[in-house]
Amino acid sequence: MRIIIICFCLINSALAESNKWENYINQSVGAPLYYLHESALYLFPSQCPNCRAFSFGSGPGNEEIDLVKKGWVVTSNGINPLSGSIITERVKIFHGRFAFQNVDFASIKLNGQYDYFFSFFALPFGDKKEVQKLVRHMSLYSKKDTLIALNFFGPENDFVKKGVAFSMEHEEVIKLL
Repeated sequence: MRIIIICFCLINSALAESNKWENYINQSVGAPLYYLHESALYLFPSQCPNCRAFSFGSGPGNEEIDLVKKGWVVTSNGINPLSGSIITERVKIFHGRFAFQNVDFASIKLNGQYDYFFSFFALPFGDKKEVQKLVRHMSLYSKKDTLIALNFFGPENDFVKKGVAFSMEHEEVIKLL
C-alpha cells in the first residue's frame, strides 16, 4: 500500500486577538490552510462518486462541501454539535452523502477504507497522545494511494506558546505513519 502524505507545519502565525481557534467555525481563521486542501483535490478526478473521505475537526465544512459536490461520501467529527448541523444543512443543497460524529478524537469510529484523510486547524488542539494514535490508525483504514493532508503547529506557533495546542515537527508526523 502506498500512502501519499502532504504535511503542513505552521511555525509562526501572528494572531490578532479576534483570531481565536473558537472562531474557526465562523470562518475567520485558518484561511491559508484552504490552499493545502485545494492542492490535495487536484490529485483526484473531478468527479469521484465512490471516493470516501474522513475529516478530523470539520469546522464550518468548507472542505467537506467541496468533496460532496464531487460525489464523495464524507464523514467528519467535531466536539461542537453546531458544526455537524451546519454541514448537514449545507450538504442537502447538493444531495450529498455526509455523516457527522459529535465526538473527540479519541472516540472517532473509522470503518471501511478511505481515499482521503484530512484535518486543517484541528488536530493540534486535541490530546497529543490520542492524536498520534489516531494518525497511526489511519493506515489501517486506507485504500491504495490514500492521501493524508494534515496540519500541525511547530514549537514557535502562537497557539503552542499560549498552551492551547501541542506542537509537532514534520519528522515526528512522518514517523507516525
